[in-house]
Amino acid sequence: MRLRRWRQNLKFRPQGLKRIKEIYLQKIGAKFSVKEKPFEGGLACVFFDEAQRNCGIYELRPKQCRSFPFWEYFKTHTKELEEECIGVRF
Repeated sequence: MRLRRWRQNLKFRPQGLKRIKEIYLQKIGAKFSVKEKPFEGGLACVFFDEAQRNCGIYELRPKQCRSFPFWEYFKTHTKELEEECIGVRF
């Protein structure tokens, strides 16, 4: 369902892109980040499908998601990475 809505919003650029930013993104400094929602005592991406336990927009996921967990920050914060992502284990 989210993937369909995401695609529909993109069809009406630039209004669609503006709408996507308003609904799904938050500005942190000079960049945008995908919003999160409460999930099992922690946080999950707003696109995380709780029933399927996977990404609801995988084919269209943003760069932030495609590069996760290979961020510079997590090279030295592996414990935090394990807590951040249920799929990462060392």
